[in-house]
Amino acid sequence: MCLGDNEAVHEAINDIKKIFKVTTKINENLDDYLGCKILTSKSTAFIHQPHIYDHLKQKFLPIITQPLNGKIKVYSTPGTPNYRVIQAQPEDTTLSDEQQKMYRSGVGILLYLVKHSRPDLSNPTRELSKAMDKATMAHWKELKRVITYTISTENKGLLLQPTSNLRKLQLHILVDAEFGGDIDSRKSIMGHLSFLNNALIGWCSKGMTGVTLSSTEAEYVSMSEGVKDLKFVHMCLAFLGFTVELPMSVYIDNIGAIDMLHNQSTKARTKHVDIRFHWLRNFEQEGYIKVIFKLSELNTSNVMTKNVSKRLFDKHEPNLVQDYNDKIKNSENWKGFIEYDNLSKTEK
Repeated sequence: MCLGDNEAVHEAINDIKKIFKVTTKINENLDDYLGCKILTSKSTAFIHQPHIYDHLKQKFLPIITQPLNGKIKVYSTPGTPNYRVIQAQPEDTTLSDEQQKMYRSGVGILLYLVKHSRPDLSNPTRELSKAMDKATMAHWKELKRVITYTISTENKGLLLQPTSNLRKLQLHILVDAEFGGDIDSRKSIMGHLSFLNNALIGWCSKGMTGVTLSSTEAEYVSMSEGVKDLKFVHMCLAFLGFTVELPMSVYIDNIGAIDMLHNQSTKARTKHVDIRFHWLRNFEQEGYIKVIFKLSELNTSNVMTKNVSKRLFDKHEPNLVQDYNDKIKNSENWKGFIEYDNLSKTEK
């Protein structure tokens, strides 16, 4: 994607064509990018992926539709609360080759949605991706649940609505870890959410590369990895000429991890923590970040490390995604909503 004035864009495209054989599409208004539909107003953008939902329904709607009433089930959360994928055991019934192929296809489609517009599906999809080589019937059942929820909430997408203007940029991040969350390897799960002027711009849900020996260490490692992403965003904005207010806020729900950051002395319980994570201390001392305790109940990044209950999911989901019908369709301040309206009529 090339952005800039017309002369610079055409010059860049011509230079690329001298080396590579590429197909180009030039739009004055960016409304379609990598399968994403982008609706924009003066200060807000909404990212949606209708083509991906069509593909998902084409492949899986016949499988998840109930034969008695011709409808699909309604779930209140994308993943079964507290569900964790366990690798197939010798006594388990595994999927056939055809079903395994469908399983990989379903997870692949979900991953593409997670990447661009559905952060609320991050943890259930990450769990399912651990059985790409050999899935069981339990994994297949969970996949159908996640896909059913996804299709039933296809109007949801990513709403980018900054709370202040570009002259006053504020970055903050919420981090969390699930100690020993991977049942097979006992590695912890880390997740974080990055916000620019309270607009969600980045998210992560993944397993750690090594085993941590305490919840404090797991949270500390997760904080370190999250701040790396925050630092990268800060560097990108600085390169583009924007000024970000310092210090950037880092919210975490573990007091022990905050104490480890501030305590320079090495204790027997924490001396095993790899020194590569302690760069955080210098980063904080230089005034780039400020680590703040946030109650676990209020920490939205919990959704990125575990399948939470309906109560918690309903509480945090509005911070992740919004419904197109609620926020966009009936608003006169949006351009492009007619295109969506025509698309929905075509589908019907």
